[in-house]
Amino acid sequence: MQEKYMGRLAQAGPFPFDAMFACRKATEADIPLIRSLAGVAFPATYRELLSPAQLDYMMEWMYSEQSLREQLRGGHVFYIASCDGEPCGYVSVERQGERLFHLQKIYVLPRFQGCGAGAFLFRTAVAHVRALQPGVCRMELNVN
Repeated sequence: MQEKYMGRLAQAGPFPFDAMFACRKATEADIPLIRSLAGVAFPATYRELLSPAQLDYMMEWMYSEQSLREQLRGGHVFYIASCDGEPCGYVSVERQGERLFHLQKIYVLPRFQGCGAGAFLFRTAVAHVRALQPGVCRMELNVN
């Protein structure tokens, strides 16, 4: 994957692979896309840690259409990253206080891992937080 984009390094700034990514804020119309991305990225991430039954439970709990709609309506903000127009991952941030944010989700499709997509999504989340709270604040995350 990375070899395809080496020619873009000359035009790129401090994060050389950012030139190949685009990101947009998700809406409720993107729920099927988020579910599709999660259906690949989430099990690939946790298949060594969770049983198939646990994966099914987690997918239903976090990624059912109803759950995603509730998350979006409840203040979770999702961004979807694309590489050359192809969706490759997503990030979700939730404001939990005036100066407190929580990075809820950040997942990249396996074939796009290792080329900067996750770092790009993380910087997108940070930019989102800074736009809402330009002063001192904290963004937390849970690590599994």
